[in-house]
Amino acid sequence: MAAIVLLSLSIIACKEEEVDDPNITYVKINKSITSPLNRNAVSDTIDVNADGVEDFRMFAVSTAAADTSLTYLYGSNALFYIDSTQTYSDTYKAKNLFKGEQPELMSTKTQWYFYAFTGAKTVPSSQGYAGVGDVFIPFMFLVGVNKHYGWMSINVSSDYRTFKIIDAAFHLTPDTPIKMGAK
Repeated sequence: MAAIVLLSLSIIACKEEEVDDPNITYVKINKSITSPLNRNAVSDTIDVNADGVEDFRMFAVSTAAADTSLTYLYGSNALFYIDSTQTYSDTYKAKNLFKGEQPELMSTKTQWYFYAFTGAKTVPSSQGYAGVGDVFIPFMFLVGVNKHYGWMSINVSSDYRTFKIIDAAFHLTPDTPIKMGAK
């Protein structure tokens, strides 16, 4: 009986490790921006596949009193998975997915957009991912005419002023969705 218990415990302890997928490229980004309290937006560019073409930008802007702050993504060569039911001005909320989930492919539905907010605060309301920790945001970018799907891990500070893109991954095969967190 003791041997069976030990065998069971050793099987449970030997958890299978995730194997990297050779069709997925994973990149550490670690870019962070913080909005100054002066209404001037700060931004940084992301070239996720290092081909010399800017894929998207990250932005942060705040008023002098920090009562209004916004962090968002702009796709110069990319689209973001969105929640079209949540808006801030003319911008849709970037839709996060959980590890292992994958987005729908681009279709005629409004679910992918070139502009998406990740945190929006206007006193007294706020929305987005500020203070919730790291979240996965699906994105799609073009290489020539081919659509490549990916994910990025982001974090928005609880004061809505600092926006960080931690890492990202994308599928090398065009028109192939990727699960969040896949490497």
